[in-house]
Amino acid sequence: MGAEAWKRRRATLLHYLPSGRSLRAAGEALHIAPNTVVYRVKQAERLLPAGTEHRPFGLVLALPLAQDMPSLLRQEPGVPS
Repeated sequence: MGAEAWKRRRATLLHYLPSGRSLRAAGEALHIAPNTVVYRVKQAERLLPAGTEHRPFGLVLALPLAQDMPSLLRQEPGVPS
């Protein structure tokens, strides 16, 4: 998966989690359909070791750091920098 896909997933979670997990609110903020929000959240949950249920506050804090400071991310095979 490309770097743009990772950016879209991060942006989706950054709107989805703080909105109280509102598909509609996240979709409106990102100008995408709620079904697209569902798809991106499911993709992110498969990739995150603890999903989005475990420590959502920490995840909301970590997402902007991952976006602004990608060098902080642990690199894994197949994950673009």
